[in-house]
Amino acid sequence: MTLLEFGLASLAIFMGALVQGSIGFGANLVAGPFLILIERSLIPGPALVTAFVLTSAMWWRERGATDVRGLQWGLLGRIPGAAVGAIGVALLPASGLEVALGSVILLAVVLSVSRVHVTPTVPAVFVAGLLSGFFTSTAAVGGPPAALVYQRMPGPMVRSTIAALATIGGVAAGVFLALAGELGVTELLRGCALLPPLLIGLHASRRFARFLDNGRTRAAVLALCAVSGAAVLMRGVL
Repeated sequence: MTLLEFGLASLAIFMGALVQGSIGFGANLVAGPFLILIERSLIPGPALVTAFVLTSAMWWRERGATDVRGLQWGLLGRIPGAAVGAIGVALLPASGLEVALGSVILLAVVLSVSRVHVTPTVPAVFVAGLLSGFFTSTAAVGGPPAALVYQRMPGPMVRSTIAALATIGGVAAGVFLALAGELGVTELLRGCALLPPLLIGLHASRRFARFLDNGRTRAAVLALCAVSGAAVLMRGVL
């Protein structure tokens, strides 16, 4: 990457960590599309590294609110989903992954503004874990399925359970990606290089949580994701 590209990638990671640290999820929904546009090789390997560090810190911060039963069933689905996703990364061309990521972003936006009512039952959490694992391995965006299932639960439970699912599932996704040849020393170093802006964003989220949660975050994030998802989708198609 050039210095400009690294600066833009750092800004995307910072904003993603700021959003996720404030509302519980959304880091790679915000940063992922821009990372693909800046440097395709940042997805999924380096982005998975930064996501793992972010979710680990968030889980530790609110570890007492985790839905343990939901976490168990979510992980049961997430691990095979991550394996299938890793195979997809090895087989699909870059344009195919861009189409997939753009479609996932737009689908998440549509579901977020719809009146779909889902509760964290065992089948729902299992399917969410399966999809979350697949999306994490292919595009480092695993939050939307689990977030949709837990969207009506108390905030601490939402943040803690999704973070726990992403942290443990992220380890499995990393192993599968490494076996598929998509996560090596280069990807690890690139991910580590982006940790400073991520940690700064996570720290800043404590201060701005109330401001972002006061009726501003949801509309802004959905609009940004819609524009970003459409841009990446069009790039993959063209």
